[in-house]
Amino acid sequence: MKLKYVTILATTSILSLGMVVGCGAPCAGKTDPCAGNTEAVETDPCAGKSDPCAGKSDPCAGN
Repeated sequence: MKLKYVTILATTSILSLGMVVGCGAPCAGKTDPCAGNTEAVETDPCAGKSDPCAGKSDPCAGN
């Protein structure tokens, strides 16, 4: 009787540990598509600057 309970306890512990390890990091087995990307990304140096002429009207627009 004691052996039966010890066996059930050991089996439950092993299965629980397997579930914790298996479900702990769901993305662990997936590859990152951007991991090998070594291309340099060019940034626009003027991207954050505002245009000082944005609100002004063009005097030659109606001609």
